[in-house]
Amino acid sequence: MNKKIVCFRILAIILAFMVMFIGCDNGVTGSSGTEIPDENNQGGNDSGGNDQGGNDSGGNDQGGNDSGGNDQGGNDSDGNGINGTWYSWGNLQKYIFENGNYEYTNNGRLQNKGTYTNTNDSMAMTVTHVHGSRYISSYSWLNSEIWYTEEDFNTAYLNYQENDLREKCTASFTASYAKWTSEQIEEMVEEYRQSLLLSPYIGPSLLASAVESFRNVKNNENAARKTPEEIEEMVETQVESSMVIYRNALNYSFLFPVNNLAFSFNGNTIILGGTSLTRN
Repeated sequence: MNKKIVCFRILAIILAFMVMFIGCDNGVTGSSGTEIPDENNQGGNDSGGNDQGGNDSGGNDQGGNDSGGNDQGGNDSDGNGINGTWYSWGNLQKYIFENGNYEYTNNGRLQNKGTYTNTNDSMAMTVTHVHGSRYISSYSWLNSEIWYTEEDFNTAYLNYQENDLREKCTASFTASYAKWTSEQIEEMVEEYRQSLLLSPYIGPSLLASAVESFRNVKNNENAARKTPEEIEEMVETQVESSMVIYRNALNYSFLFPVNNLAFSFNGNTIILGGTSLTRN
């Protein structure tokens, strides 16, 4: 009986140790003793997925700089960073840059406008328009209130030359070839008669004969002279012939160049072709 009691006590002690060992393990270790990781790491950095709290070494950086995108605050390749109005010292020069287009003013007078592209150290500015007020002192046929493309500029020049030629040719051809009116013929006859009266050798009968002969000569000449319609045709032929010369000699492309200028941009300061400009 005593032996059975001792055996039961030993068995109870063994069971108690087993229960204590299972409670300490708590299911954390596997059968081999290796730690079983959580399915999702909610607190630290995620080396393979998306970092919800810090920097993402494998995906997109949601909080810092994107090394693969565009720098929207500086000098990007489209020049968007320089959009705005820029002035030189004393506001003498003014540039307006807007998404690849520019407008240039000097001393309050519009000069030209066009397009631009830039890199970190250069800017190519293509003049597409010039303003009439800039060049009217040299080319009086311009309108000081409007912009001109190269085609507009050439057209304005040719129109001016054509109108000027037509006016001069009309005046010249009318004086030289147009038919006289009867009043004009009589004026010429009277001038001739007055000139004969100054001669002491011409009597009344000879005077009348000479005057009549002069009248007949002028009437015959007048028959060969041109009508207004014929004069207009002569003028247009002469104008067209002369305009060929003006068209062939036409060259105002020098007013519409592509200017490549040294360029740098830092915040609110641009250095353009050696001129410092500050953003308004």
